[in-house]
Amino acid sequence: SFANLQDSENPPPQMPSDITYPNYALLLFGTYCQSCFKVPGPFVHWAGRLRFCLACIDKKTISTADPTVTGLWLQCPAWSLKLPKGKGRCLYIKEDCERVLQEKGRLKDNQTLLNDFTEAQIKVCQERSEHASLCSRWAQGLWKKRKKDLNSMRLERQRQVSVKLRAEGWGPELDFLGPDGIANLPGADKAQALTERIWSNILPALIEFLEEIRVIRLERERNDLIQCRMEMLYPRYEEYLQTRPHRLPHPAFADICGEEPFRALIFSTPADDHSPLPKPDQLKNDFAKASKAWVESRSQMLEALLPSNCPRLDIAATFFRCQWCTEPISYPRILKHSCLSTSKIRSKPSDEDLELYKYAWRGWPWNLGGDQVEFNEEAAGYARDIISVCGADPQEVSAEAMNELDCRVECLRCSQGVRKVRLAMRWTTA
Repeated sequence: SFANLQDSENPPPQMPSDITYPNYALLLFGTYCQSCFKVPGPFVHWAGRLRFCLACIDKKTISTADPTVTGLWLQCPAWSLKLPKGKGRCLYIKEDCERVLQEKGRLKDNQTLLNDFTEAQIKVCQERSEHASLCSRWAQGLWKKRKKDLNSMRLERQRQVSVKLRAEGWGPELDFLGPDGIANLPGADKAQALTERIWSNILPALIEFLEEIRVIRLERERNDLIQCRMEMLYPRYEEYLQTRPHRLPHPAFADICGEEPFRALIFSTPADDHSPLPKPDQLKNDFAKASKAWVESRSQMLEALLPSNCPRLDIAATFFRCQWCTEPISYPRILKHSCLSTSKIRSKPSDEDLELYKYAWRGWPWNLGGDQVEFNEEAAGYARDIISVCGADPQEVSAEAMNELDCRVECLRCSQGVRKVRLAMRWTTA
């Protein structure tokens, strides 16, 4: 009963004397429009003491700014309603306006009665407005309390879901999601008590969701672990390179990560091993062995590209071409060519190199994909001609031997030009 409501935690304002209990209860707690009787009726004109649906707002109310009701301010109850799309309007009840205008028209010839009527309307309007403010604040408080209660129910349900899932071994996934992520679990963000029946209904969806989260979590943890180990190894490798002659080829950091024992150290060492690097002397020996193995394996890869008229990598007429630039590149300089460790790959890496490519750090592995280098037949042909002019055998002589010969060759085309200057150069320049 209404009397019991007055003793509640958030009692409504006292019922005015000019309204019945049923109508006041409908105004305070109703869900349907008092004009068309359709549900929902969420818009309450507290001063007019009527509840409307959106469709009836335009039919049953009129804006206080309408020219036809200009003289009715403070004589008819007005109330501001927040409508959809953020629109706010201050409105009269049309029926009230029509009644007041009609009465004022009837009394227009009797100023005394008109003044008395106007004063009475102002008093009624003031009382309505004061009571409407109380009702509005009460409704806001009721809405906030309801929102707080619903939120408490959601949090309690999320807590219960979390406890049950942790008991089934999903603790790491819940920790990965974090406190705010628990609400995203299927069926966890409802303002409803978690019964055993509801739990059995939502459990399959929860497990499916958490299995996906587990994949993401493990991948993230592995990525963090690998990046951490690469960051540990990188400065040690840089220190090692400072002790090596710069003219010699050496693997880039991405390549050294792909050589044993460093591939196993980075990709296979258990996660609970927080100090996987060996002692400095052992690490130096490992770098040397890995570098040697890398040079040998890449050299074998290049040997497979040699044509029949170029029997070895170390002969002076051996030249390669990078797919990213036009410069002829000799061996072993091709092993240090920067394009092959910085350019994007042209094809998908092999399964063996896929993880290395995915976690590549400080550049890509050399010639990743295996299709960025080819033998440069054009440059090799020119080199054979120049070597023959120098009196050496193009099939046998090495670049080092050609440098020891220190021959000079002359460009006959330039010598026969207009300037009549004889141009001589080393064999590499030619």
